[in-house]
Amino acid sequence: MKILAKITVNASSNEIKIFKTGIFKIKLTAPPEHDKANKQLIQLLSDYFKVSQSQIHICSGKHSKIKQIEIKTDVQ
Repeated sequence: MKILAKITVNASSNEIKIFKTGIFKIKLTAPPEHDKANKQLIQLLSDYFKVSQSQIHICSGKHSKIKQIEIKTDVQ
C-alpha cells in the first residue's frame, strides 16, 4: 500500500490524522536534521500500521514535507 503524507516537524507532539481525501497529515517532534524526522516517521507509522520498521519505505520526498510512503503488509 502507498500513502501520501504531509509532514510537520518540530511539533509539540507526535500525531497522525487522515483526511477524507486519503492524505495523511503527520506531526513529528523530531527536527529535520541528520535524518531524525524520517526515522521518527518510520517508527510512528510502524506502530500505527502494526508492521515492522523494515516494511516501511519512503519512496519520494526524503527531504521534503510531502512524502510518498510504501507500507508492505501481509494482506495482499
